[in-house]
Amino acid sequence: MRSMRVVVGLSAAVISTVVFSGCVAQPESIVTSSPTSSSAPERSATPSSAPMPEAEEQTQPASRFGFDCTDLEPIISAAYDEQLSPTSEIHDLDEASGPGWLPGPPQYAFAQLGDLYCEFGRQDARRLATVTVVADASEAYADMVSYYGEVENGCNSYQCSGAALNADAYIAVYFDGVLEAFESVAIANERADTVLAGVSSMVSEDERHEEDASDPRVLSGFCEEYLSLEQVEAIFGTDDLELSRPSGGWSIEAWIIDEPLSALPCYYMNLNSNLGGILAVLPGGAWAYDSVVSGDGDELSVGSDDAEAVLDCDTVSGAYYSCYVDISVAGDWFRFTFFPGANESADLELAGTQIASHIIDSYSM
Repeated sequence: MRSMRVVVGLSAAVISTVVFSGCVAQPESIVTSSPTSSSAPERSATPSSAPMPEAEEQTQPASRFGFDCTDLEPIISAAYDEQLSPTSEIHDLDEASGPGWLPGPPQYAFAQLGDLYCEFGRQDARRLATVTVVADASEAYADMVSYYGEVENGCNSYQCSGAALNADAYIAVYFDGVLEAFESVAIANERADTVLAGVSSMVSEDERHEEDASDPRVLSGFCEEYLSLEQVEAIFGTDDLELSRPSGGWSIEAWIIDEPLSALPCYYMNLNSNLGGILAVLPGGAWAYDSVVSGDGDELSVGSDDAEAVLDCDTVSGAYYSCYVDISVAGDWFRFTFFPGANESADLELAGTQIASHIIDSYSM
């Protein structure tokens, strides 16, 4: 039986057009032409039996900081006058939020680089706070200033946001549900400033992040060399998709994926209908796959002992809403997200198997 999760209250259109809240523009087109014809997929997948390149055992990279999310919890809880524990949900589209994450590999990009991305919240009330701390990020701060101008930290009725550069570390604080959590915007402003100052103080006292870091693993040719537009169109039986990446706006979430990792998600979609899907990757992220995906969902037959893939789907009102194909291959973690309501002709398991097989096959070419 296909694994299912229940999701409420978030439209597929929102997910298909926004990766991060700081990236507000429509995705930038990469490929505008489509093949002249396409056909529905065959009823059997053809996974490759070619050997995979050997990959070193992947473990979570060591943090570049001498403190973690648990150490930040007292600062956040004091700001909210209540206990807010670190939380992380990679499947629930309405919970894997931060300021607007695309769930899956991108959420672990900070940890892959030894940086901190911490979510604190309560599921029984609208409480969400995030703290982001990135080492050696003066370039990121300069990029943000060049886009927005000098940063004006503050709150409105819905959210608070603030950023600072301290000891070459980029520090960002975000609060959601302001009027639900605080008596007034003015109080929220004071609490956000207190959190930013508290985290900055911890960074000032920490020497670990000043040590040199190793270069991250980067995939050349992502996404086209791993999954082509033509392959996706054939799987979903259409010739009306476009390959694009998010562009415009600025956020530290987008910067961390784009600059150090060169892994901005790719949209193989018709944005007017949610037809097609979105591919994300965490280079060297097999450790994250093993900790949060492996053993969950339905295993897919991909014809390789050196790769693994699973299919997991969320439901709304008993109907499949969004599906995730998670693939671990050669030490990397890929996720392809698609929406069954828009891709009505797709056999979900077959589509998942073919997507995974194409990506796995690309490593043998």
